[in-house]
Amino acid sequence: MVANICMQALRRSWDLLVPFGRFIEIGKKDAQQNGRIELRPYLQNMTMASVDLITMMKYRPLLLKQLIEDTVQLWTEGIVKAAEPTRIMPMSQALEAFQTLQTGKGMGKMVLVPHPEDIVPIVPARPEPYRFKSDATYVLSGGLGGIGRSTAKWMASRGARSFLFLSSSGRITDAVSHMRVELESDGCTVTIRKCDVGDKEALQTVLEECKGTLPPIKGVVQGAMKLSVSTNLSVVRL
Repeated sequence: MVANICMQALRRSWDLLVPFGRFIEIGKKDAQQNGRIELRPYLQNMTMASVDLITMMKYRPLLLKQLIEDTVQLWTEGIVKAAEPTRIMPMSQALEAFQTLQTGKGMGKMVLVPHPEDIVPIVPARPEPYRFKSDATYVLSGGLGGIGRSTAKWMASRGARSFLFLSSSGRITDAVSHMRVELESDGCTVTIRKCDVGDKEALQTVLEECKGTLPPIKGVVQGAMKLSVSTNLSVVRL
């Protein structure tokens, strides 16, 4: 609705030009929406031109510099004055100001002035994805299960390149073999050792053996678990 009103205003302004008149378009919305105007006024030697400072900055920087200097001079001499109406707003109302501009209903100019007490809402920058060290080893205790394998693949996608899997069973299933092939094809080192992490001596032995062949350990994912099921069950007859 607003776009149609703006386009109608452009057409009516274009129709108001006298022969040899000039129409200078400083807005972008109609051009971005590929608006249409009548070409009949061109028969009266009229001129339509656009002013886009970004394009000027890119292709004619020296011209833009001169125009800015001329504008400042005209303002200093009082030849040009502030646009009317001019609405001065604190920086804390920046959101309201931009929403007004977006609707196309604002008249005149809006000036945002910062104050010490202004609180400006911002969208926090998105943190960069977490990255693991490529020159470190990460231990996955009980990591040969589905959750452990998925965790290792995710860590590899974030830069990890050396994995030490500790498993009490040490069973190499087809899924484990497939994971190993995938990780190694991505440049990872995969070491799988049979070890019960609840056995302190066995764990120390494995870690000492890997100490000289693997990068330093920088992280551990504890995924080992043993379930103890009680055999003292009572049967209740209903």
